[in-house]
Amino acid sequence: MVVTGTIEVNPDGSVKSYTLDQQDKLLPEIIELITRAVPTWKFEPMADKTTPATATMNIRVIADKLKEDQYSLSICGVSFGAQHENLDEWPHYKTRDPIPRYPDDALQRRVSGTVYVAVLVNRQGTVEKVDAMRVDLRALGDKQIMGQLRRSLAQSALKAIAKWTFTVPTKGPYINKDHWMVRIPVNFSIAGRDPEIIPYGHWEAYVPGPVNHIPWVESEEHFAESSADAIPDNDFAFQGDPRFVLLTPPSPP
Repeated sequence: MVVTGTIEVNPDGSVKSYTLDQQDKLLPEIIELITRAVPTWKFEPMADKTTPATATMNIRVIADKLKEDQYSLSICGVSFGAQHENLDEWPHYKTRDPIPRYPDDALQRRVSGTVYVAVLVNRQGTVEKVDAMRVDLRALGDKQIMGQLRRSLAQSALKAIAKWTFTVPTKGPYINKDHWMVRIPVNFSIAGRDPEIIPYGHWEAYVPGPVNHIPWVESEEHFAESSADAIPDNDFAFQGDPRFVLLTPPSPP
């Protein structure tokens, strides 16, 4: 699952404070894991040496089954992004048409998954570049078939998103950029088998796919492979906050 919240970091890169969204929907063990991890994090020092920096925080927690009724919890990825109350400072959706089409081969095999797409938005609000960073599935199978299904899901997502449009920043520190990079999760779910939207705090099957190394993505922001799918699935295009560069492992020892 992806747990969301906010984080405040001191100018020296130490964590000042953090909050978690909807704690009442999270297992106590998950809260304990995050409580042990987050205060130990260390970031690159902030450019502003006088004021703490704040960002949204997204934490992907995984539960590995050890034996019956016993699981091992860990954090496998984190990301830090724009706060939605400052929406005018970041690119956000203008149109999301067409909707990605469910690929025939994935539909016939009743395979679900999520494609994590990187999008370069130009000053006109149109898509300049688009690539699939990673495709996670929700079931194991033949390696070759899984590879083909990942490609099919990715192609469908990319074809649709290439035609989407965005509203570009109208104020803030990034208003004069030539382009902006956002990340978008595209969820493919089988009706009657997977919920269209997995409720916050609920587990989903997780078969992570390989991370695609995309040169233009890595040049746009500090990008850790572990953050590829550590973004929330909501109504906002995710833009990483370049001030937040985590130097320490996300999961506690």
